[in-house]
Amino acid sequence: MGHDPGVRVLVATDRFDRVDRSDQPDDGARSLTAAEAAEALAEGWARSAPYDVVDRMPLSDGGPGFLDVLHPALGGELAVVTVHGPLGEPVPARVLVADGTAYVEAAEAVGLHLVAPADRDPAGSSTEGVGELLAAAVGTGAARVVVGVGGTATTDGGRGLVDALDGLDAARALAGGVELVAATATDAPLMGHSGAAHGFAGGKGADRPTREALETTLREWATATDGGLAVRPGAGAGGGIGFGLLLLGAERVIAIDRYPYRLQMAKERAGATDVINYEEASVQETLLQLTAGRGPDACIDAVGMEAHGHHAMYAYDRAKQALMLETDRPLALREAIMSCRNGVVVSVIGVYGGFIDKFPMGSVMNRSLTIRTGQCHVQRYLRPLLERIERGEIDPSFVITHRLELEDAPRGYEMFLHKEDGCEKVVLST
Repeated sequence: MGHDPGVRVLVATDRFDRVDRSDQPDDGARSLTAAEAAEALAEGWARSAPYDVVDRMPLSDGGPGFLDVLHPALGGELAVVTVHGPLGEPVPARVLVADGTAYVEAAEAVGLHLVAPADRDPAGSSTEGVGELLAAAVGTGAARVVVGVGGTATTDGGRGLVDALDGLDAARALAGGVELVAATATDAPLMGHSGAAHGFAGGKGADRPTREALETTLREWATATDGGLAVRPGAGAGGGIGFGLLLLGAERVIAIDRYPYRLQMAKERAGATDVINYEEASVQETLLQLTAGRGPDACIDAVGMEAHGHHAMYAYDRAKQALMLETDRPLALREAIMSCRNGVVVSVIGVYGGFIDKFPMGSVMNRSLTIRTGQCHVQRYLRPLLERIERGEIDPSFVITHRLELEDAPRGYEMFLHKEDGCEKVVLST
């Protein structure tokens, strides 16, 4: 007789942590790494369904075990450095470098598991060690640094991280030469009922009065630095380490276009961390995938009235224009509104000149979106922009792809219009 051919099973697990409680005796249980948890589940499954094929995929949410999951998957080199623990004691922590990216785990420096239950003190703990670990990661020469954030004993809003790098200006200078990414599973803001103090500090040993005091301290820290970042999703991760990293420039910028040379420029020269070619992938679906299903924290329509597309809505807009029932094609604006996270801002700097159809006003209202738009105030921004260029803080010259004589202006316009020879910006001279 034959046997059931079985099915294919994927076991995808994170770390399994034993909960330490000071009011209960040690029961002998221990935590399992993600790989150990996956193996245990796979063995149990195999006993009950021996003909099934079981695949194991250890995962991490950025907390304890982050590097243990990444190293077998990515390879690379591990280095060990000594940093300050949550209560100031020296602890070992690792830096993984693979394919030009350095990975560090905040929990290795200031993890809750490093502090005995009776000694946990989120008000007296510091993220200094995370700053030291970040400096070590930047020191490897990696172009990109990913910080796993979660499972920490701290609630200082990343202040210790910044102080360890000699203050905010010095910290930003250190991180300015790398792409900085915070890897976290939470979108909690820094403050509020779901923030670092009220939402998480209770599990680190803080009673209600301590949580109130921590909330006040976090608010003061945010006010003294950049309060606008405090409401960004993930700012409250790791007791506010997310906020500290946001202060240093940790963010994800996604550029959307259809021309490969412009997408390449966006990623290599303009700071984009990801690019989407809308002729090859669904913008809305890809944005959800890149943001763990939440949508971007902000969207900018920089296209305006002549947006291009390749789907039915583009044909609809072109037909309406041909019949003089619509003047503008708002494809990019529609996608921005439908793709972003609830409660955020959609900015419109692309030019519109008349009427548009199929505007998703219901999505704007029901998802509490804010629309901001207006012509750029050149007189207001020109001087401060020039001053920043003179100081070397920004260099927009990379967008200039062609320099032509004045009499060649028609040829330059044709190149730009038809996207020939990688043309992005033409500068004319006499």
